[in-house]
Amino acid sequence: MGTLVNFAEIAELRARTDLERGLALANVAAGRHSVFRSEAEGIYVRTKALLPRLSGLDEDERIRLEAKVRELGMALELVDG
Repeated sequence: MGTLVNFAEIAELRARTDLERGLALANVAAGRHSVFRSEAEGIYVRTKALLPRLSGLDEDERIRLEAKVRELGMALELVDG
């Protein structure tokens, strides 16, 4: 019996979990040159680029993910001081 893989759902789950991880990293980053901040920024850039390519999202889920991306961006700005 074969398994059908829905790559859109996997990408959405990855974006959601990456954003949560990015927020946690940004919250513990001590400054602009922190390793945690650098990793959180990488997650921000990748997720922001991934969002437009997620085709299987309904409107509500897209709005939630976009809000998380904005939240991570603001958290990174706070680290910068």
